[in-house]
Amino acid sequence: DDKVLVMGDCSGGNRQQERQALELIMSLPGEKELYSGNHDSMSGIHKTPSPNRGLFYETFNKISDFGRIRHNGRDLLLSHYPYWASQDGPGRGVGRYEQFRLPDLGNILIHAHTHHTHPTNGSKTGREICVSWDAWRRMVNMGDIAQLIKKMEL
Repeated sequence: DDKVLVMGDCSGGNRQQERQALELIMSLPGEKELYSGNHDSMSGIHKTPSPNRGLFYETFNKISDFGRIRHNGRDLLLSHYPYWASQDGPGRGVGRYEQFRLPDLGNILIHAHTHHTHPTNGSKTGREICVSWDAWRRMVNMGDIAQLIKKMEL
């Protein structure tokens, strides 16, 4: 009964590897939503339709470039990309995809693009949580997010 939010980049590989990743994700339990990243062929950054479009729609109940959830009375923004101020993360050069990043209006943003090795160290705003595998080495749950938000508020 879990809802699984995938914060983009299902696969960093070619279309066949993307297909394999989607088949794996589809086989897992739970309702799944994708907030597509630059390596997902369904992302709005790409000019041509995804060759795996049908498989994406079979795998995910929702596919979007960004979103919002409500948790403990607070709006949390969802996007593969961090706020522009954080660029692409420490040591990764100039930020890319500026037109696909949400504006920083004071909300906490959950993202994955930067591959930080710590969930909040790369945040320039103090309101971003990176849920990439690099930062956690596991799937992240809402309890983890709630603990980080509590620390941000101190």
